[in-house]
Amino acid sequence: MSNFKTSPGVKPEEAVKKIGEDVYSIPGRYRDSSVIEMSAENWSEYGATQDVAISGHKLKEVGDPIDPQDGVNKGYVDNAVTVAISGVSVEPMTRVLYVNNDSTSAEEDGSIQSPFKAIQDALDFIGIPVDNAGNREHWTIFIHPGFYDEDLVVPESRIIALIGLGFWVLGDGASQYFNSSTTPRNITINLNANTEFGSNPRPSFMIGSTCTPECSSTHTTYSFGCIVSGDISWDVPAGALGSTTHEFQLHGARVVGSIFNPAGMGICNMYIEKSRVGDGTTAIQGISTNIVKAESTRFSGSLDLTSISRIDRCRLDGNVTTISIASYLPPSGFICCVFSAITFSGPAGSFRVDAYSNYSAKNAPIILAGGATKVILGDLTP
Repeated sequence: MSNFKTSPGVKPEEAVKKIGEDVYSIPGRYRDSSVIEMSAENWSEYGATQDVAISGHKLKEVGDPIDPQDGVNKGYVDNAVTVAISGVSVEPMTRVLYVNNDSTSAEEDGSIQSPFKAIQDALDFIGIPVDNAGNREHWTIFIHPGFYDEDLVVPESRIIALIGLGFWVLGDGASQYFNSSTTPRNITINLNANTEFGSNPRPSFMIGSTCTPECSSTHTTYSFGCIVSGDISWDVPAGALGSTTHEFQLHGARVVGSIFNPAGMGICNMYIEKSRVGDGTTAIQGISTNIVKAESTRFSGSLDLTSISRIDRCRLDGNVTTISIASYLPPSGFICCVFSAITFSGPAGSFRVDAYSNYSAKNAPIILAGGATKVILGDLTP
């Protein structure tokens, strides 16, 4: 068995097992992102030049019929066989799963042909990593347009992205503009430093879309964006240890509830664009929470943060409290922002605004508290 075309990324627990002469099996389900785009020519080449072909869930000698439906398994099978036979260690790659609650497939394996019908089923399949190789895997879950009336629990110590292939709602979309649900549906992201087996990479979670639509207003959101009808928060399961640092990205989404990073969850670095967050009272509340970058976003509620780096072309409708201004993406501060009549609390020099934001702040007006003073960016007055 030689000359296999490998696709890096096999999980150790899914290694090939020999069950007969030149016959191998792979337990569980499997998929590979490079397989999804495989053409008929690739299949022809594979069948003509390789030592084995795929039949069902087994590897057999060439001559057995090749079922094109098994194409979704090819890359994963290739790599699993290579690892099982040679013991070669490979670098993990991006893993892809599909979810479509309108699917008519009798099976659900996360492939494009037989997608999961619930997002939680895809998350459960990913599961908790058992080593640093699992920490390093990048999982992308593509979500077919539709309504997914379910709460989500994201497995700990993973890098996972939920990417919409069009407009999708976490909830039943019962309201006129789909932005509320009969039962608000929440996302809980689990953390556990005990299953972070290496210092890097950090656990990361992202919600986005293939086209990153503009979702800062009501009517643009339900065109192509994503709506989370409840809250997004982090949690540490019983017996687990809170993560030190984790990353969060929100692209083209409406979070109808709030985003919470409670005490004991570790540092959370957030990147938010073309979105809307907040229930009218609270937008983001977090101990050790940093907004590294926010762009083209409306915050419909208060921001209670550890630090702010750059907030660009955003609307702020609630009070803002920050312990410091960071310099992750200079110039730090508020660029081309619009403010409602709010209170800004922070240390001296923390209310950093360009000329446009300063104009809005003066007309709102904004009340400075907690020792905060204003710094006008680009002011060259001696």
